[in-house]
Amino acid sequence: MNAKAAALGMSQSHFDNPIGLDTGNGFTENYSCASDTVKLMLAACRNETVFSVCGMKTAVLKNGEKLNNTNALLGDGYKSEKYIFLGGKTGSTNASGVNLACAVQDRDSGKIYIIVYLHGGSTTAMFREIAAMAEYICR
Repeated sequence: MNAKAAALGMSQSHFDNPIGLDTGNGFTENYSCASDTVKLMLAACRNETVFSVCGMKTAVLKNGEKLNNTNALLGDGYKSEKYIFLGGKTGSTNASGVNLACAVQDRDSGKIYIIVYLHGGSTTAMFREIAAMAEYICR
């Protein structure tokens, strides 16, 4: 994972484990920054398979089990006439707070914007603030 991050130019990131969760080691081994997270999200957008998963509300596994996405921006409560929420990746740990890297598309221009939200206090505030950012940049 660190080799792939380096290949993407993510020079301010390091991962102690493949899922990014705190490992109890003082939380110093998993870290990144906004600019590196943008690079990762751009790479995800370029990978059709990865990005299609980022935009799914629900996934059904082969055994029939359903997995629901925790990203409220995929729901009807955040529909907008100005932008289309394409997808993203949420994450949270005690050390990092709530986080989201996502892509939105301006309905008029077709331009795609990456929004990165790091170290938030609550998911409710995060989703509300990202929706407001998307409204602002797609005006």
